[in-house]
This record gives sequence, structure tokens and C-alpha cells, in this order.
Amino acid sequence: MDCIEWWANKNSDGYGVLDTAQARRFGQRMAHRMIYEECFGYIPDGLQVDHICCNRSCVNPEHLQLVTLEENLKLGKERRTHCKNGHERTAENVYVTPQGTYRCQICQRKARTKYRRKQ
Repeated sequence: MDCIEWWANKNSDGYGVLDTAQARRFGQRMAHRMIYEECFGYIPDGLQVDHICCNRSCVNPEHLQLVTLEENLKLGKERRTHCKNGHERTAENVYVTPQGTYRCQICQRKARTKYRRKQ
């Protein structure tokens, strides 16, 4: 089944959130967590709701699963095939920093060029 997009309010990271009146009363509620709890029940402490589809605004219960923080971070890295600017992640194009974050070489080159032109 395809993603079910949350078209109402979204936060700056693209996750669906309940409207502002409810958020003021109950605190910001993430739509995917609310949907998970409605369909499957309580989310135990220490677990997160992961989007199998990698679509942060998806609220399809079939696309949601419980994972630990470590699993969520690992899965996120494994699932990403392109950088935020659409460049494919290949062995030749990706640099892994000592901290374990991925850097797109094409984006890095463009940023350096832009920086040098400003100087």
C-alpha cells in the first residue's frame, strides 16, 4: 500500500503534527506516533516509531514500526540512497567523517567553490 500523507501541519523536519490549538493544550503531538498508538497501542519507553517508507509525513500504519534509537539511526543511514540535494550516494561520492556522518562530495565541492567566490 502507498504512503498516506499528512497534509495538515508539519514541523520544520517534515513530520506531521497536530494543529496548534491541540499542541498548546497537550504539547506538540507527532501525527505518526498518534496514528501508531491508535492502531497498535502504547509506545513503550525507549522505543521510537520508524517510517519503513522513509517518508516523514506518512501516517500509513502499515509503514510504521517500533525500533530503538540505535536501530532507527542505523536504518536511516542504510535506506538513504541520495543526499538532500539529490546526488546519488556511491562509494566514490560519499565521505564518512570520523564522527560517522556522511558527506556528499559533490555538495562539498559546490560549497567550497561558492565560499571561494565570496572571498
